[in-house]
Order: sequence, then structure tokens, then C-alpha cells
Amino acid sequence: MFDGPQLDDIRGVHWMYGDVNERSNDGRGNGSPSLATALGLLSHSTPLAIGIDAAGLGAIGRKDHNFVSITNASDQDVYSFRIDEPLRAEISLTPLGGTYRQGLPGGQQSLTDAAARNNLRFELLGADGEADGGGVLATADSAPAEASDLLLINLLTPGEYFVRVSGSYHAVQLYQLVLSASSLSEPAGPLTPEPSGLMLAATIAFTTASCPLSSRCVA
Repeated sequence: MFDGPQLDDIRGVHWMYGDVNERSNDGRGNGSPSLATALGLLSHSTPLAIGIDAAGLGAIGRKDHNFVSITNASDQDVYSFRIDEPLRAEISLTPLGGTYRQGLPGGQQSLTDAAARNNLRFELLGADGEADGGGVLATADSAPAEASDLLLINLLTPGEYFVRVSGSYHAVQLYQLVLSASSLSEPAGPLTPEPSGLMLAATIAFTTASCPLSSRCVA
């Protein structure tokens, strides 16, 4: 028995009102690069993450507040991050929510898999993310609804980048977005997506010969 709110209560609030970032920017939300939620500087020693408090199951702790979600097929969450040197970035998007029984007390209950309510995807955009239909450097959209999408990519140009998260269905999906970085230890090569269990890694490297220190010339 839980004394206090549960993850299902958070999902209910998000269904009615959206997550906290939907009220940012004077109520305009964070659905475009110009309104992006800033995550900060990504470096080898400083990973970035949002949505981490939904990783637990059951009751919500007093200090838990870091919850983000996609609520329908037209909802988009955009996050910005910066790099100050070339690096290899790893970006993962993980649906969260756990499995629990849902129904009226004493009545019929059904099993709910809250981590598989919506099939999420994300795109990585460059500094020209405002361009209509442009700016997309890579997309991660191959994992099934309950699994994580993972993108490995060499970012050679210091500056600002954007991650745009979206969903496929009209359903609330809590998620966690994590970004980490490592050194560029291998020479650049072609696009080589490789499946790894339930996680799909798309490795995109840039050739400095055809595009010196620029990631935007990659198709």
C-alpha cells in the first residue's frame, strides 16, 4: 500500500495539463528549438539527463519532481545542449512507467504497462534547427514502444544542438533522456547502424575531408 502519489497519478496530471515544460516560456511550451528547454554543457565529465525521477516504481518521493512526458502524437519536446569541443555523443531515450494493476478498489483491475503506452522517437538537430524541414542530423526511431532508442554520433563542431522528442500515439508516455560524451578515439567512417538487444545504435561519423569540422553536411 502506498501513502501518497504514485506514478499513475503523475501520468494523470500530465494527461490533463502536460509536463512542467508545457507551462514554460509564458505558456508556449518547449515544442520548437527557439523555445527549447536548456540542459546545459555536455562534456566528458558532465553527462546530462532529464526525466530521471520516473525511473522508480510505485510511490513518489517527497523530493521527486523531475518528470517529463509525451502526451499525444502532436506533442513535441525540444531540448538544447552545448559542446565546446569535438566529442562522441551518446543519446538515449527510455520510456518509463513500470507495470501495475489499474482499476477501482474492490472492482475489476487490468494490468497496465506504462512504459509501452506510446512509441517514442527523437531527432538530433544542429544549430540551424529553426530552418523549415532542415537541421536534422540524425534520427533514432527503430526500437519498439517499450524499449530504448540509442544514438551514437561524432559531433565535430562546437556549439548548440537540439534533441526533439515525439510520439506516435494519443497516450501519455513518461520518459528519460540521457546524454553522455566520450573522446573521439576512432577515425570517422560511414553510417553504420547496428542493433544491440532491444536498443538500436545508429553510429554516424563525419569525414573531415569532405566536411571539415562541420556536422551539417551529412545527409
